[in-house]
Amino acid sequence: MEPITAGAWLFGLGLWCLLFSLNALRPFYRPGWAALLSFLAGWPTAELPWHHLAWQAALVLWWSLAGGLDTQLGRAGLGLFVLAWAGLGLCAWEALAARRALARALAGLLGAPPPAAPRPARLGLALPWPVRPREVRRVGNLVYREAAGRRGRLDLFYSPQAGPGPRPLLLQIHGGGWVLGDKRQQGLPLMHLLARRGWLCAAAGYRLAPGVRLPGQVEDLQHAIAWLRARAAEHGGDPRFLVLTGGSAGGHLCSLLALLGAEPGAERPAALAGADLSAQGCIPFYGIYDLWDEGWRYPNGGLRTLMERQVIGRPAAEAEALYKALSPIHRLSPAAPPFLLIHGTRDSMAPLAVARRFRAQLGEVSRSPVDLLEVEGAQHAFEVFPSVRCLAAIEAAADWADALWARHRAARAGGVSSR
Repeated sequence: MEPITAGAWLFGLGLWCLLFSLNALRPFYRPGWAALLSFLAGWPTAELPWHHLAWQAALVLWWSLAGGLDTQLGRAGLGLFVLAWAGLGLCAWEALAARRALARALAGLLGAPPPAAPRPARLGLALPWPVRPREVRRVGNLVYREAAGRRGRLDLFYSPQAGPGPRPLLLQIHGGGWVLGDKRQQGLPLMHLLARRGWLCAAAGYRLAPGVRLPGQVEDLQHAIAWLRARAAEHGGDPRFLVLTGGSAGGHLCSLLALLGAEPGAERPAALAGADLSAQGCIPFYGIYDLWDEGWRYPNGGLRTLMERQVIGRPAAEAEALYKALSPIHRLSPAAPPFLLIHGTRDSMAPLAVARRFRAQLGEVSRSPVDLLEVEGAQHAFEVFPSVRCLAAIEAAADWADALWARHRAARAGGVSSR
């Protein structure tokens, strides 16, 4: 290959990689299309900096051997790569700093360092996808509901080595903007860790929009909660203790379900009259808390557009009451269970400001603690990859959930409510 061609490739790729590093450090929040592209580009870059460094170094070696460094343009390209690598190094340093900050913040919330318990497998950092530990078993595609010819299914995760039950319950709800996503794709690192600690974890699928409009997804998941409580004992679970979790749209759904379960007389399917739909804790990751989007905090009105065209299917101006009824920030309750919100400081899809506002307003009325862990440098969906930040966040979430379970057992042993 001609050196001038190899040099041009080296320069172009160096510029491209530098832009990716800069976007990971300074994402776009507006307009909506730019925020989406910024998320898609910055999300894997910020969470997998060493992986990016490896393949970028391979590119430099390839084009250097082709003669790219024989030209001034190619040498300039190498300089761009060096700047890109400095940005990746900063991403890695921020992730390590976030890990230390999360540990300190959680110790402050719990009042003491968490007790010894299984930790996330650091070996998983070498792979850009979660791997189920050998001791964790999965029971897949259990049917929790049949409606309109479609089956709602969930997967169970548990570890026989964690000892006998009763196991506390965790229900994971996947995200995907209410229009896509799958129960097999999200929340796996947290479920694997909690299963190793003796929890019975479930990942529930639900019908997606626009085929089924919101609140159809809420109804599906209320059935999943009822099924899980009814069948928990068959799998060694304790039906009296359930924590809900999920990310993005799943963060919205788990928050709304936790608040509805605490609200006497809240809407529920007729088939579930009398069923216990309460939760004893809720851990939303980068959740969506205000579908009405008061103040238009979401990028360029993108959330409102998605709601009107795909998810709810009605203009917000004509259905304000419905939008607010489906928004956790408008369903605050003194009886809400404990909440631990986990949110990235560079989330370009779900503004941190809304999570802060939800935490403040729920904290004002709830009798239970409402806490927020801000993950420095994290984009939306940051805990999908088993990154340094992901492992730190799920470790904090698991320690918080374990502490909640310990308080619940102690209160039950003392004959008092754990709420």
